[in-house]
Amino acid sequence: MPGTVYRQGRAKVLRGFLERPCIFTTPEFASLEAAARRNLTTELAALERP
Repeated sequence: MPGTVYRQGRAKVLRGFLERPCIFTTPEFASLEAAARRNLTTELAALERP
C-alpha cells in the first residue's frame, strides 16, 4: 500500500473518532478523553503535513 493511501485512510479514521461526542463509551475511560483527543489531533496534523 502506498504511503499516501495509508496516510489518507488513517486520517479518515482519526477524523471519525474526533467527530464522535465521546471517543470512549465506558465510564472507566472517560477521564482519558481529553488526552486521547489531543493525541488524535496531533497525529492527524502530522499525517496532513505535506
